Amino acid sequence: MSTQALERALAFANAIILCLEAEGFEVTVLQTKHSTGVKIFGHRVPFLIVEKLREKSRREVKDYSRTRKIIEYEPKGELEFRVGDYACGRKIRDGKKRLEEQLSICVGALLREGRDSLISANLAEQRNLERQAKERERSELAQQIAEEEKKVNDLEGCVSSWTHARQMREFIEKLSCVYSLHSD
Repeated sequence: MSTQALERALAFANAIILCLEAEGFEVTVLQTKHSTGVKIFGHRVPFLIVEKLREKSRREVKDYSRTRKIIEYEPKGELEFRVGDYACGRKIRDGKKRLEEQLSICVGALLREGRDSLISANLAEQRNLERQAKERERSELAQQIAEEEKKVNDLEGCVSSWTHARQMREFIEKLSCVYSLHSD
């Protein structure tokens, strides 16, 4: 970041932090890349201020068996405030208005990101509860099916025993008829 842009970025970061802390939001800095964030609605929302770059030069360099492009950049002096996911999150840039004139828009972007995180977390919790309810329902159904299958097996056992007993009675009856004929 250029010296002039660094001074602007620090002054703007200070203004953002003062606004957030005045509203009771906790701003933290972690020991990692993109580490500044604010806790909004129970969710940490990271933010970052960067200076935009422009291509200064482009050249090809031959290394052994391949050619690679080297692009040199220089600072443009324009700042960009990034909220949330730095790749595709909300971005507020210098344009017709400088970033310092868009302080309320930047704070609003942080609040919207915090709200979106809260909504996403609530939806995820709701989906999790629904998934757990469906799992319980499936488990109860599986238990009911197992109980019904046991009843069917018991019934089939009873039918088989009854059929076997009937066959034995018929056999004994026929056998006693044969013995009674022979004893006469």
